[in-house]
Amino acid sequence: MTDDASEIPQTMHELAEQKLKQAHAAYDQITAHVTNAMNVWMGAIPSNPMAAGLKDVQDRAMETAKRNAESAFTLAGKVAHAKTLQEVLTLQTQFTQDRMQERIAEANVAMRALDPSSKSRAGGETGGEL
Repeated sequence: MTDDASEIPQTMHELAEQKLKQAHAAYDQITAHVTNAMNVWMGAIPSNPMAAGLKDVQDRAMETAKRNAESAFTLAGKVAHAKTLQEVLTLQTQFTQDRMQERIAEANVAMRALDPSSKSRAGGETGGEL
């Protein structure tokens, strides 16, 4: 047992590490199955511009999901090695702040992509002026 009531016992660290490894292995298996299923599904769709666009959206969604999962596993690994509950809370707060910044950046990119005026400026057009 520890002297400090806020310190996390070593057995908890070991259990968390073991469960994290199991979860990561299961995640890797699920990701492989989903990727294979999506590839089969996309292979069954006739090739056309819409299918290409769908493939692009699918690839972006999978990449985002993988980044999110890896971020979560990284956090879980840090939490598994945290010495105190205060350290766990600090890690969680930083994780949440980082994820929010990523979502804001992604939203800004999406908004620029959807804004027709940004395309005309990027293409050198003047917005319909004569």
